[in-house]
Amino acid sequence: MRYETHVVQIEEPKLGMGTEEVIFLLIIALLLVVAVVRVVRWAMNKRRNKKAPAQAAVTAASSRPTSAVQDASAASAPSDSPGEMEFCSQCGAKIPVSSRFCPKCGAKRF
Repeated sequence: MRYETHVVQIEEPKLGMGTEEVIFLLIIALLLVVAVVRVVRWAMNKRRNKKAPAQAAVTAASSRPTSAVQDASAASAPSDSPGEMEFCSQCGAKIPVSSRFCPKCGAKRF
């Protein structure tokens, strides 16, 4: 009698992840990081905008003319002397009167 022997190969289950799964997880992680960054920037801008109106009110109160002569000169034209500064409406940083944009946050000066 003759016996035949067959070799049966048993595949072991994969323990790691395939390329598609890794790419999918990287995309999900990237989207989560982007979302967190956007939420943090939104919160910082909201917080910064709360501070700016208070500083603008202080600046407006301190820059009011005290006499009729100063009142007339202030109403005629804004001065472009290099020493005069205003505050940014977005971040509250000091801006030269002659500047069109805030040097700190880049907001357009109105």
